[in-house]
Amino acid sequence: IRHIPGHPQRAMALLIESGQYHRTISRRRTQLQRKWQVLTDALEEFVPWEIHSPPGGVSIWIRGPEGLDCVQLAAEALKAGVVIERGDVFFDDPESNRNYFRLGFAAIKLEAIRPGIKELGRVIAGLPS
Repeated sequence: IRHIPGHPQRAMALLIESGQYHRTISRRRTQLQRKWQVLTDALEEFVPWEIHSPPGGVSIWIRGPEGLDCVQLAAEALKAGVVIERGDVFFDDPESNRNYFRLGFAAIKLEAIRPGIKELGRVIAGLPS
């Protein structure tokens, strides 16, 4: 069985022993919780569909109504400066799942989340029914 060299193992052990590792994890968890809360609140306010958000993670999957084309939504959202991930590409049958998309929030600045979701809501409202 192969293992990583001793120097990186020792460096990691020193980082954990110093307490910095646990402080960093705690700080990051708090940051992600804040972002998640802002995102879920904004989705509830600006997106017209019922969304079931998981209690954690770094992204939220959204199932839009039947007939929603996430390919078109992603393109229109991008024109408005909002990046969403098409969900269809994650399914064995992409054509039958074009109403799914994913919103990642870990790398987004907290203050950009609410305005971005407000803009996404505007884009959704402008899609053909």
